[in-house]
Amino acid sequence: AAGQTVAIVGGTLVSVIGRKRALVVFGVGQVITVLGYAYLAFGAPMGGAVIHWSAFTSDADPGGAVPGLPTGFTIGESYVDGPIRPGRAERASGIDTLDATGTVTLRIPTRAGTSTWPAQVSVGVSVDDLNRQSVANGASTVLHASNLYVAVRDTNTSWYWRPNDRRRLQVMAVRPDGQPVAGVPISVAVMRYRRIYAAATDEGSPKANWVIDTLVRSTVRSADSAVTYDFTPKTSGSYGVAFSAHDEHGRRVTTSVAGYVIGTDWTPWADASLRLPIEVVRDSLTLGDTLTVRFVSPFPRGEAWVTVEREDILAQRRMKVSAGESVVRFPVSATFIPGGHVSVLVADSGSAWRSDSTSRRVRVGYERFFVDRRAKTLMVNVVPNGHTFAPGDSVRIAVSLRDSEKRPVSGHVTLWAIDEGVAALTGYEVPDPAE
Repeated sequence: AAGQTVAIVGGTLVSVIGRKRALVVFGVGQVITVLGYAYLAFGAPMGGAVIHWSAFTSDADPGGAVPGLPTGFTIGESYVDGPIRPGRAERASGIDTLDATGTVTLRIPTRAGTSTWPAQVSVGVSVDDLNRQSVANGASTVLHASNLYVAVRDTNTSWYWRPNDRRRLQVMAVRPDGQPVAGVPISVAVMRYRRIYAAATDEGSPKANWVIDTLVRSTVRSADSAVTYDFTPKTSGSYGVAFSAHDEHGRRVTTSVAGYVIGTDWTPWADASLRLPIEVVRDSLTLGDTLTVRFVSPFPRGEAWVTVEREDILAQRRMKVSAGESVVRFPVSATFIPGGHVSVLVADSGSAWRSDSTSRRVRVGYERFFVDRRAKTLMVNVVPNGHTFAPGDSVRIAVSLRDSEKRPVSGHVTLWAIDEGVAALTGYEVPDPAE
């Protein structure tokens, strides 16, 4: 837990340069304890060598930090509007020396109270050999802010919320290993976020401030399985539902869900009234998948123009729509690689003679999507005629190209060679031309 000592266990050969190598092992215990070992290739320990270490702690992805959660349950805070808390992070670094056995033990303290959900601790260690060539390695582990978390699942399948529709949320109290905990009181707060603008004193642009209206406060008690909490939004707007609890040591944890309650009289973006609520069901796709786009029209009668774009329009669809949700699907072809934007423009067909206001007649929304590059990526196989060469030797290299289906293809090959020792000094990495 934060404020205690953690250790990371594992071992990896980080580099082989000439006759030297460095092996760094990280260990799991209780302040971060890191064990580092460094040996020469012929077995002699690198006693007395100077090592540099650094540690970086930041908010972790809660979904992967707590194993065993039932499908759909999440941990952490979610926002759609309102004041967003900046990510919390801290750094530490230092210098130490290997002892006669080539070993060093680092104890890196963590500070309590820097996070209310799991954090990721990454530790890096580097050592210089006798030729001043640096080798390095790193490892990471999860740092838990509490021995208790609140997990929440929204049971509704709609990606947006509607006025006067009941929203049912399932709630659990769990340990860091995902085991449920019964009998924990969990505080519930339902909030609505709205933005107000104050005139600037220097004749500049008005300053936006968020106002949070707390609509409901309640309490539920956890059980061995999920308990439910229901609420029904009455009006349009940006809503959040926060669930908070304390562990046995008084440490507070919070998980929240949020959503737009979309009605005909309101747009989610108060500073951009033309924006249209839009969702790409899956934004990471592969060749042959279907790109599914959902959008919500506020107009009783309208016409939509849906386009898939990058440098140009890759695909498009025009359709008549009514108020509410519409769905458009595009098959993912090779022209979609590596991705692009989906744009939706909806024009009100019924108000042509009632208003010339653009904000009353038009809505526009857009979202990004990505397509796996592998269908357009070549596999390059490089085979030298040997593995050890002396200065002045010639090297013959065979190169073969294949596509993603492992079929031979023709192409142009650029070949280069660099000194691996020099590359290690600069942190050089082989570039990916597909990126």
